[in-house]
Amino acid sequence: MGSADTELQQKLLDTYLRLMLENESLPVAICFYTDGVKLVVEGSPLIERLAEIEQSDVRLIICSTCLNYFGLTEKVRVG
Repeated sequence: MGSADTELQQKLLDTYLRLMLENESLPVAICFYTDGVKLVVEGSPLIERLAEIEQSDVRLIICSTCLNYFGLTEKVRVG
């Protein structure tokens, strides 16, 4: 989200996802590409929130080209 510090970006996204869950205003799908694929892998601070979103029947779509580029294919935990 934007070009701020990574920690701030993650905090903003976590808040956004939490509010979506609380308001039951969920999209059909969320797409992760470029650096966004780093949010769905082992070690991401958003794994629990994203797992909660996924359990609410939101499809998490991850760019396999981006995963391969960053060498993260084996570390995917949600999606």
